[in-house]
Amino acid sequence: MSAAIVEAKAILSRLLVGIPADRLHLAVFTTVARELHLPAGISGNHGIAKAALDAVFAPFTAGGGTDYTAPVRLLTAAHPPTDDEDVILLFVGDEAHNCGAPRMADACSQVKNLAGFALVKVPGEAGQVVEDQRRGQVDVLLLVF
Repeated sequence: MSAAIVEAKAILSRLLVGIPADRLHLAVFTTVARELHLPAGISGNHGIAKAALDAVFAPFTAGGGTDYTAPVRLLTAAHPPTDDEDVILLFVGDEAHNCGAPRMADACSQVKNLAGFALVKVPGEAGQVVEDQRRGQVDVLLLVF
């Protein structure tokens, strides 16, 4: 599971080359979600994006329990899509807790303008449940318009 943060940063740094940062919304989560804010001006430059993402993710390590609805509710409430925007949800995690894809489908079923969702699966440590986000152990959700 420790690869989730590394993989999320790699995905984001590639996405930020072509997608403006204001169209990407990011949350880390266990059984609760917390939005992370990307700094302005990081789109279009891989080096700047990578350095900014390292700073944004610095307090976190991957791991913990998983409630896929928590980040979906948080991000779609904070950033409701307009009628002409499509939503793509990218989860980064190991599916160790909560049965993965079926739970993600349930979490995504009420999202307005959902164009699709996917899991970027990383190696995990099934059976190690730490449901305390204060320790900084999280999964990651990217919301893209």
